Amino acid sequence: MLTTPRRALGVFALLGSLVLAGCGDETPGEADDEPRGPIDFELVEMVTETAVGGMISPGAVPLADVSAVQQFSGQFEKDRMQTRLVQLVDELVVPDDQAAYAAVVAIGCDAPTEVTVTSTDTGILIEAVKPTTKPVQCLAPMTSVAVVLVDESVVG
Repeated sequence: MLTTPRRALGVFALLGSLVLAGCGDETPGEADDEPRGPIDFELVEMVTETAVGGMISPGAVPLADVSAVQQFSGQFEKDRMQTRLVQLVDELVVPDDQAAYAAVVAIGCDAPTEVTVTSTDTGILIEAVKPTTKPVQCLAPMTSVAVVLVDESVVG
């Protein structure tokens, strides 16, 4: 007698999952062409300054112009980081098919030399590759900002 209600429940669960599987945001023929996962990039520079604050966030920010750099730099407690980033972006020659992005990738006693760049549904992520050497002792933390170039086709 218990098998009938369980069987009915199983049928309803199956039907519900089939109905939900058919739901989605994309319409037919509207494929997402942007790659997801690790992407090719060029590390332009790792800008590191001591005792400037900031917050580690892998979510990359597009640096289309000096105004964008100034807005990104608002998180730092000292002007040194903003000055270096503005100068870097001002002198940077970005090819037509690429875009410049930046993210705070580390705050601490070690300045990373490498990063990984990943494309996600929410944007570009830039993350530091952790150094394999023993950490050094420091008196003030260093903030490291990675500036990279990525293909515009990846960012839409």
